[in-house]
Amino acid sequence: MFTLKPQAAVLLGVLAVSFATPLIKLSAAPAAVIAFYRLFLAALATLLLARGKLEPVPQRFRWYIFLAGIFLGLHFAVWIASLSFTSVLSSVALVTLQPVIVAVASHYFFKEHLPLMAYLGIALALAGGLGVAAADFFTQGGNLYGDLLAFLGAVFISGYLVLGRFVRNSIGTFTYTFWAYLFAALSLLPLIGVRHIPLAPYPLADWLIFAALALVCTLLGHSVFNWALAYLSPTTVTVAILGEPVGACWWDYLFFGQLPNPPQLIAGVLLMGGVALFLIAANSSSNHAKNAMAKKHVKIFP
Repeated sequence: MFTLKPQAAVLLGVLAVSFATPLIKLSAAPAAVIAFYRLFLAALATLLLARGKLEPVPQRFRWYIFLAGIFLGLHFAVWIASLSFTSVLSSVALVTLQPVIVAVASHYFFKEHLPLMAYLGIALALAGGLGVAAADFFTQGGNLYGDLLAFLGAVFISGYLVLGRFVRNSIGTFTYTFWAYLFAALSLLPLIGVRHIPLAPYPLADWLIFAALALVCTLLGHSVFNWALAYLSPTTVTVAILGEPVGACWWDYLFFGQLPNPPQLIAGVLLMGGVALFLIAANSSSNHAKNAMAKKHVKIFP
């Protein structure tokens, strides 16, 4: 039987998630509506795929999932909106600030400690992500409002990932994914109502985009991240997602013929180099810890 390793699954997720940028740019629907249908359709698809495998959620975990859903809904709402006020590279690159937030939160909540080389990888990746945004700002102009929305998107997705760590080792992927997506979609309804945004009608092209965002970008993207959280730390998953700017540039070129300039390319290489360094260092540290635990086990129970 073919088994997908967590690291390979995260890479597949990055490719799927980065496909969202051209789809969103092709849609004329409001950002909150795009986010709502992306999440609501993803929740329905997850329910169909689960085929009765949804588990009862223990009382102590319900608030974690509810709050995680709200964070996810807010992430999509503000990030999708940012694409209307700043460039794809600036928007996606600023969201890559999330590893700093997740690393700090994981250290506080889970007492995670990383080797020095892993922190160096995070620093290089963040420098590359910020370099992409800076290059875009100085060569093509930028919008501080759009940049602020993208930064808030980083904060909200970090909260979603950290909260997911509290429950993913105790709740199945289908159960967590369904409820997180459903709560995320429902959390956007008050925003849509207050702004008097219609949920329908929209052109057929928009409905196809909503479906693609749900099935490809969300189910093959964020759902994979949810699954990987049961095997990898939130810091590892989040730093891997830093590859999204590169994927977004690739899709942007295929759809719109837009290429990053040399400074952006240099920053992108720095970003991916930092990602690679972090993953190698973090995985090496994890393997050493497992080997140490195994030796202790053998020594205590000969």
